[in-house]
Amino acid sequence: MTIPILNYWFDWGEKSPLWPKDFDLIDTLSNPADLRKLGLSEDLIREIEETAAWHNTALNWNYPPDPSPWRQEECDRFNKKARELFENISKELEGRFIVIYEAGEEREDPDLDEYLKDPYNFRRKDDDSAETTRQPEFREWRISRLKRLRIVCILAVPIGLYLGLPLVWILAIIGIVTSSIKLKKLK
Repeated sequence: MTIPILNYWFDWGEKSPLWPKDFDLIDTLSNPADLRKLGLSEDLIREIEETAAWHNTALNWNYPPDPSPWRQEECDRFNKKARELFENISKELEGRFIVIYEAGEEREDPDLDEYLKDPYNFRRKDDDSAETTRQPEFREWRISRLKRLRIVCILAVPIGLYLGLPLVWILAIIGIVTSSIKLKKLK
């Protein structure tokens, strides 16, 4: 019998860094793998989810192509923790799964200091050293996110009313109004 393979790497917004390599395993475990279906201890699952949440703070969620807010010291701490976590997962899954380390090393973005001086007007230099601007694409990205937020809020109002959860529909209405105002300003 072949031992199934799980790839280990963190992805934005995911709670699990374990990715089944085989399509049959995806049907059984999900993609990424559902940590509880792997039979991991609750302590290790909590540690994995906390590390994944920490990893999510490395992304600039306002505009993901901009530099990560992490300095090299935090990158080093995270890289060390990711390695330790990999070792712990491998030990708990030994004999049932092969876990392959595919996580890249986090590094401080060389443009971080320049970005922090003026985040809104920040421009990266591409490989040809010609300046590129983020403002038009940022605006489009922001508009699409606000439209999605407004749709989710619109859908949440009747759900909140149906379930008798006033906080849900009140927050949804606030979200609709706020996103509409911001969309009007951007257009």
